[in-house]
Amino acid sequence: MPRDVSGNYTLPAGINPVVANTLIDVDWANPTLADIALQLNNVFTRDGLLGPLAQFKIIDGTETFPGIAFASQINTGIFKTATLMGFSFEGDSKIDIKAAQTDFNPDGTTRLSLINDKAWFTSGVNGIFSTDGTIYTVGTTEPLVQINGAGNDGASLLISRWNTDTGGPILALAKSKGTFGVYTAVITDDTLGQIIFSGTDGDTLESGPSIRGRALSTWSNTDRFSRIDLYAIPSASITSAIVAYFGTATAFVEGLLGLNTTAEVRFQARKDSPAASPVWQASNDTAVFQGTTTSLIQNHVGTTVASTLGYDFSVASTRAVGGIRYTPSTNLMTFRTNSANQATLDANGNFVANNVVGGTYTPSGFTGTNVTAVTISDLAYMRVGNTVTVSGRTTVTFTASATRSSWTLSLPVATTFTTNAQLGGTLAPQAPSATAGNAGYCIGETTNHRVTCSVVSEQTGSTQYAIHFTYQVL
Repeated sequence: MPRDVSGNYTLPAGINPVVANTLIDVDWANPTLADIALQLNNVFTRDGLLGPLAQFKIIDGTETFPGIAFASQINTGIFKTATLMGFSFEGDSKIDIKAAQTDFNPDGTTRLSLINDKAWFTSGVNGIFSTDGTIYTVGTTEPLVQINGAGNDGASLLISRWNTDTGGPILALAKSKGTFGVYTAVITDDTLGQIIFSGTDGDTLESGPSIRGRALSTWSNTDRFSRIDLYAIPSASITSAIVAYFGTATAFVEGLLGLNTTAEVRFQARKDSPAASPVWQASNDTAVFQGTTTSLIQNHVGTTVASTLGYDFSVASTRAVGGIRYTPSTNLMTFRTNSANQATLDANGNFVANNVVGGTYTPSGFTGTNVTAVTISDLAYMRVGNTVTVSGRTTVTFTASATRSSWTLSLPVATTFTTNAQLGGTLAPQAPSATAGNAGYCIGETTNHRVTCSVVSEQTGSTQYAIHFTYQVL
């Protein structure tokens, strides 16, 4: 007779139980013995000959009292909880198997986690050891992966990719601001990863030059602003240290990038030693492109000194020979030769100030002899080099007629006259009579450095004059 749902066995009904003094008869004895034999063949045997033919169920147990245990150590075995299946040793779970994760807990603390398709070493892991004694160190105070060896190939790491497409192997360094397994965005100035080159100092390994990736923003799917930094360790005995070098072991066929204690960066593309003059050099606010011994082009950021230019085209290491300067505060571009500014362009492409410039200006008028008022319309002017020409019209009110009269006007470009001959020009009457009247002249005025206008008055009252003069900027 089959067992009930709880696994309990009872003798076949109807012919059992046998009452006292019943004769042994095949009708009841054989079916009973056959049923007993069937159930004896449906159990585990101690000699291991019989095993289950269907699913075998045991109790879940606990970490300290596993469902499957050993007679000599009842707290060692396999147990099951609602979230995991564990393997206990002496009451401590050493392996926890979960739905998408397996944790290894050799000393009671999780040291290795297999999560989906990734393996994660947790903090406190001191190393992975090979059978030949090589240590692959993982920890917080040592490099994350350390491979030690004595031969040429004894401490090598090869990453290869065998494929017909254009892609190559990838070495990925990753950073998260979150706890283990939590993807929290990195922020400005976070180090994304770093490669450090080290060497021994006779006592221990010391850090040397390094390559570092840094975030320059809080990262998102659309913003991953970042940069690469190259670092070098300065030397106490020399003023410069090579930060990046491209070339062969015997010749600088590509160049080098150096940084020294005077905030100077050099780039060189030559076939000689690093001590030779660089092709490009930046020091503080100055950048220089140069040949073997002389500067060809210099770039200067500062604009407070008159001779400081944006770009100097030089035959020596000097800023005063010539070049181009851009001044952000005034939005002007100045061209300079022979230590003097020769031409300046404004933002609209017009020549302004100094060398070649044109436009209008309204001068200030100053009364003088026999003049009570000076009224000025806008005057046109043009400067070429150090010569300025002005023309236009002015109205003058005289006190008396037929009298030598004078007045002065300010200039469009300031100068300092040492003689009145450094400005010359004419006055021609226009109204009230354009044909009758007296012409006049213009000369330089050496006290206030203006133009002096002089004419014999045609009448009492107002007279208009066409004015034209030229002077030198000194």
